Amino acid sequence: MSLANFYDKAALAASHILHGFDEVAFKQRLENCLVCISFDDAAVGNVEAETTLELTVNLLSRLYPRLMLKSDGEKATHFAESLIIIAKSINPDIEFGSESDLPDFCISVGAASPYVSCPIIFVGSEGWIVKVSPRIPVGSGTTKNPFGAAAAACFAAANTFRFLFSDQLGGANLDSDFKVSLIDWDALSPTPTNPILKELHLGEAYLIGVGAIGNAALWVLSRVADIQGVLHLIDNE
Repeated sequence: MSLANFYDKAALAASHILHGFDEVAFKQRLENCLVCISFDDAAVGNVEAETTLELTVNLLSRLYPRLMLKSDGEKATHFAESLIIIAKSINPDIEFGSESDLPDFCISVGAASPYVSCPIIFVGSEGWIVKVSPRIPVGSGTTKNPFGAAAAACFAAANTFRFLFSDQLGGANLDSDFKVSLIDWDALSPTPTNPILKELHLGEAYLIGVGAIGNAALWVLSRVADIQGVLHLIDNE
């Protein structure tokens, strides 16, 4: 087991937000925790759910050296193999826990509620809408819109970090139940804005900087089914 080779950048970022940051203690906590990602057959073959799972694994593999994939169903178990490939492409030395291990925190995608004794955050989406709950499964929509699904993965990763480092963060509670549209971010709306994502025409566009934000933009744009145009990437690295 080993931390990803860009761990130093993650530690530097964490040092700016964690009270009383100590790098040795930070590293030990990462190495000792086990984060579970749970999903079922309802999530497999669903564009939104698979997008959430793939980005969740992508994000977590960059910081945590130990993950656990808890797949419920034959299709889910088969899909887990592709998630392992994603994780190992980011950190070849990442370790995966077994069914007998006890996770510290669990992220759940799909229709089922996993049998674990640790806290769970349920995430999902419906087009442009992000859905989060600490209590019950929220499911995923059937659209091919990847934006809400990708945002759900970001909320999953954020809740994981908040939980594991709650003693060094202010206001680090898990998110309560909410649904919010990425179009207007109005969390109080009873009917979140959710227009149909049709063909996306970029024309000839320029993306300046392919770092964390630029890379994320490319990642989600690459998953838009009907997209046309020419995108020039500009980065001196």
